Amino acid sequence: MPIHDERLLAGRFVEELPRLFESVGAVLCLHDDARILQTAAASRGIAPRWAEEASAVGRAAVDVVAGRSTAVLVPDLLTTHRINLGAHMRLALEHAPFRALLAVPLVRNGDVIGVLSVLDRAGRIFGADDAEFARALGRLMVLALETARAYKQVDSERSTAVAASRAKDDFFATLSHELRNSLNAIFGWARILRTGRSDRGLLGRAVEAIERNAIVQSQLIYDMLDVTRIIAGKMSLNVRPTSLPSLVGEALDSLRPAAEAKFIRIEMTSAPDIGMALGDPLRLHQLMTNLVSNAIKFTPGRGRVLVRLERDGNEVRISVADTGKGIDGALLPHVFDRFWQKWDQDEEKERTSAGLGLGLTIVRHIAELHGGTVSVESPGLGLGATFIINLPLMRPDATYDSVPKPAASSLPAPAVALGGLRVLVVDDHDDSREVIAILLRRYGAEVLAVATGEEAMQLLRQSKIDAVVSDLAMPHVDGFDLIRTLRDHEREQGEAPVPAVALTGYSGAETRARSVGFQAHALKPIDPDRLALMIARLVGRPLSHDLIS
Repeated sequence: MPIHDERLLAGRFVEELPRLFESVGAVLCLHDDARILQTAAASRGIAPRWAEEASAVGRAAVDVVAGRSTAVLVPDLLTTHRINLGAHMRLALEHAPFRALLAVPLVRNGDVIGVLSVLDRAGRIFGADDAEFARALGRLMVLALETARAYKQVDSERSTAVAASRAKDDFFATLSHELRNSLNAIFGWARILRTGRSDRGLLGRAVEAIERNAIVQSQLIYDMLDVTRIIAGKMSLNVRPTSLPSLVGEALDSLRPAAEAKFIRIEMTSAPDIGMALGDPLRLHQLMTNLVSNAIKFTPGRGRVLVRLERDGNEVRISVADTGKGIDGALLPHVFDRFWQKWDQDEEKERTSAGLGLGLTIVRHIAELHGGTVSVESPGLGLGATFIINLPLMRPDATYDSVPKPAASSLPAPAVALGGLRVLVVDDHDDSREVIAILLRRYGAEVLAVATGEEAMQLLRQSKIDAVVSDLAMPHVDGFDLIRTLRDHEREQGEAPVPAVALTGYSGAETRARSVGFQAHALKPIDPDRLALMIARLVGRPLSHDLIS
């Protein structure tokens, strides 16, 4: 018998009570709210047809004994009014082989959790010794049940820990697989380019492949950073009035090339009464692209993805339905779990797609941060799936003290000219420093590039520098120390602060970077246009419009 099976343990215990008391039968009743056991009846000496009556007697004794927390000894149930059995039960007991009752409370931590009832022939006189023996057995019973419960909890926690460890191992194996895949493509195409024997067509394919796989790696990193923010409770929103039909349309436009490559049709319908939502356009755009790209990923060629926007009271209901592989009902509760991966329903459980299984976790968190919900429906395997997002809409009479600003993805990058500016780039990573310098020179800037904070400070004291782009993590004098020293020097000399951009591969450093004197912060890898815009804005160069938030 499993030690952690409480029902079997209680049943085995009750089966021994008639022998211990030399009585006709015995019953163990526990309160339903104790969540240990319902009712168990022993039938030794009791015909099966009397088991129900025996249990009913035990249940009736629970209220009396639990209320008084003392033993109840009754020589004949038909002549006592201490236990309310009801007319039907009294009639049944007239022909039953038991009418005497001994009932004692089962006590755990001072609370009565149930009753141990012993039944015998009418006229049997249960004495004080019987009551004390029953209490001792009750204490052993409670201890046994508590041990079983503790063992079951430990067993459950061990299983959970094993599952968590397996999930962690699977996650890192998946991460390694995804990183190595893209690195293999980047490394392979780079080696082809180094041979110098590539024609123009092959050169174009190489550049596209390297850029495509670099984007894949960047997305993997951003997804992991987002989940880290979610776990730490640090994902924040930059809210503003947002047109959801426009935002959803932009998200779909960005994914049409991927859909067209698989001959998948993307369709969108929107009710005319969809109002404005108060949300973060960038995060909502991320939510939609995650859902739609997920639908494209799991939809076979020549399928369809349909996005609908409907008004539902004060909310908008956005559904993303696909004609893809669908989701098994057993997996539906786990779709939004962290590191969840979609698997084929075969014995091999081979993965059918790339990714870390983080996208839908991020979707759920973004929806909840906006006061909304997300759910999933699927009729089954091979029948597609539908993801449903409900987001609150702004009231028609609501006001907002900020001018609506479109999502960055909806704006074309303006031409940026940095001609006449001397920009100092500081980074101890040689390749990173070189590529940033080359990119900024293409915008017309004169670039001075150094590898250490000491070299940078020497140049800042000797030369006129219009802007600084500095890495943060460097040996000896890091980016924080560099800008802190620079700001102290400027205050001593009465000079205006040199605009400075912190460029780093570490997340979560923005607050500290700004506190020491950086005016802007960006994570690697950064789009060259965006970096140029940052510098132009900091030095006061006029732009046709501004991408920097």
